[in-house]
Amino acid sequence: MCGVSNLAKAIYVGVTIACFFLTFGRLASAQTAEQKSGARAIAEQGMDAYEAKDFSRSEDLFRRAEELVHATPHLLYLARSLERQGRLVEAREVFVSIEREQLAPSSPAAFSDAQAVAIKELEALNARLPYLTIVVEGVGAKEATVWINGEEINSVFLGVARPTDPGSLLVKVQAPGATPQESEIVLKEGAKEVVTIELKASQEASPAAGSAPAQGDAVVEPRENSGAPRYRIPAYAAMGVGVVGVVLGVVFLTQRSSSKSDAQGRYDDCLSSQACGPNDLEEIDRLDGKAATMGTLSIVSFGVGAAALGTGVVLYLVGSKGQPNEKVATKPYVGPWVGGNQVGIQGAF
Repeated sequence: MCGVSNLAKAIYVGVTIACFFLTFGRLASAQTAEQKSGARAIAEQGMDAYEAKDFSRSEDLFRRAEELVHATPHLLYLARSLERQGRLVEAREVFVSIEREQLAPSSPAAFSDAQAVAIKELEALNARLPYLTIVVEGVGAKEATVWINGEEINSVFLGVARPTDPGSLLVKVQAPGATPQESEIVLKEGAKEVVTIELKASQEASPAAGSAPAQGDAVVEPRENSGAPRYRIPAYAAMGVGVVGVVLGVVFLTQRSSSKSDAQGRYDDCLSSQACGPNDLEEIDRLDGKAATMGTLSIVSFGVGAAALGTGVVLYLVGSKGQPNEKVATKPYVGPWVGGNQVGIQGAF
């Protein structure tokens, strides 16, 4: 039943993403005066909030303005708002995006000015950004799960310096067969700290020397969940279809542009020569029709590709989560037992 529910959610999310891209394809062709005026009004409110030191609100407002109309100053003040809240890692990424943006020669001077300021502020921020290295050793270290202030971090960051926002941090570590450990640290700006956590075997993980389960008690053994990978193949297949859809969307979009250009060129030739015959008009109509068809196919391809990619990602995430190991009681048995530097026999009847 759980598997059906997860699959239904995956399909729902995929279809939602498809609807978004189909709608976006129709609306993104041009920004309306209403959008530009609205973005300007929101940005002005964001500036008022920033000057009032309400950085949480200014962050929200500049994000909204940027969603309506892209403008480098929006991103500059978004990065500044994040920085003032102590979220240096996020602020740095926004500054980097401004630095890497290729501005068109026709861009307003305010855009290039904002980019120049962002580059300078990025350099100053890099000097303030602290790095934290978390090293986990001992029992189950390779399977350890680590949280920082309640947020789980990816295991790829273990043992390497990771950009981290400054402040008070609570590091929690848990691993199979080990006693959970915690460590508190105050990370200052510009610091490079290393936190080493040693995991020790839990007393409940192995029986004491010479002991065995009490007679009449069922032995509890872990039962691994073997169902987690069942969505992997459909996920990869969906993502493959998604990639094909996006590629076809790009191809159709290119063909649309080419046909539109050819039709315009033919039309301009007719105007200049003032000798437009029926064949010329028919060819112009054919090229316009082809451009419209290619445009429709492009939107559909992007939509299908996005839906497939979204479905594939959700299926992959659902499969990756899996189910926690369950503990089940087995039937009576007799077998060897190894613990520490000792061996013995244990059993239950």
